Amino acid sequence: MQKNLLRKLVFTAPVLSGILLAGCLPVSEQNAKAPQYKNPTLEKVVIVSRHGIRSPEEDETKEALAQYTPYKWADWKVGVGHLTEKGAQLETYFGQYLNEYLTQQGLLNKQECDSGKNIRVYSNSVPRTISTGKAITAGAFANCNVKTEHQNKIGETDPIFSVDVRTDSEDFKKQVLSGVDLAKTNDKLEPNHQLLAELIDFKNSNECRIQKDCTFIEEDGHLRIEKGKRPSIKSGDLRVSKSIVNALLLQYYEGLPADRIAGGNIDTEEEWLKINKIKDEYFRASRGYQPAAAHIAYPLIKTIRQDLEGSRKISVLVGHDSNIVSLLSALGVKDYTLPGQFEKTPIGGKVFFEIWKDSESGQKLVKTKYVYQSAQQLRKGEKLSLASPPKEVVLEMDKCKTDRDGFCDYADFNAILDNIAKMPVNAD
Repeated sequence: MQKNLLRKLVFTAPVLSGILLAGCLPVSEQNAKAPQYKNPTLEKVVIVSRHGIRSPEEDETKEALAQYTPYKWADWKVGVGHLTEKGAQLETYFGQYLNEYLTQQGLLNKQECDSGKNIRVYSNSVPRTISTGKAITAGAFANCNVKTEHQNKIGETDPIFSVDVRTDSEDFKKQVLSGVDLAKTNDKLEPNHQLLAELIDFKNSNECRIQKDCTFIEEDGHLRIEKGKRPSIKSGDLRVSKSIVNALLLQYYEGLPADRIAGGNIDTEEEWLKINKIKDEYFRASRGYQPAAAHIAYPLIKTIRQDLEGSRKISVLVGHDSNIVSLLSALGVKDYTLPGQFEKTPIGGKVFFEIWKDSESGQKLVKTKYVYQSAQQLRKGEKLSLASPPKEVVLEMDKCKTDRDGFCDYADFNAILDNIAKMPVNAD
């Protein structure tokens, strides 16, 4: 199929356009008649961050993916899956923005900074998240008595950030598997896979020319739900195409010249959006459906709740896209669009859970928002500040309705957390 024809088929689809337009409606238009609160003040915040720009993981390296394209993959100066120098710099910039924002809101001041008692930065215990946490700390809490914390076993996933299945319940397994149809997912993604195959010139790859296997996607694979392992799609081509997309995105964010990314074939935002849909659907199928999401996100949710109910004012938890995918699904966050981004869980992006208090009624409120760098901010390595801020989108949950200012009732939010904790598979 010719490239221009494929673009026409892909990007004039009315269903996709409708989804994007609906997702971009501001909260004020969705809830214009909802009540406003008078002079609410920010009392505390828990921030769940994805790590910054990293090098490819094992299944995304040039050795792993060389057979699928005639184009060369990038060389990286850091170890497999490690934060890059640019990634660290951008997280420091994000931290500097956090410093300005938290100071403006009154949560961060000299007393809190000198004490450090009410501030925590806690990361998963793998190199890229530890490095991300340190970079955020350097930007947000420079000269403060704050250090990035993590468990001692570096290289092993901290239970807080683990997305492993913790039950061997057959009922749970059947319930999860009944909600995931990989054949249907791959059928839905057929135009996305076709575009990806064209962009990487799959027809001239070793896989096609030498191995004589020129069907880019032909195996659906199966979803593994097994105690002690993370839900994942095994032995399927969707897993391979997800790795290819991730590797391309990392090269883009790192700032490689356009002609060194898939031979310069990816030249529109629409193309990036379309191929990234593969990655989004991979995570949706493997870790984004209930009840799997609520189960694997529960250790993180439990920690978030402890921080929201404790005395600490500022908490930053540094994990992975898997954590954010499962967390948002578990909370029943409605579908959303992040303008200027290709990803649903962008690298370096941060989900804020803010607790506000209405000065008139004393009512506790929650505002949940995605704060993230646009694809261009990442690629250009732009500094962030209140004057040049990251992007921001308010998130709404099915059972915690937001008003026109993005607030929902804390009691409703707490009820969501209660229901997750009461799931039989989440029993402590």
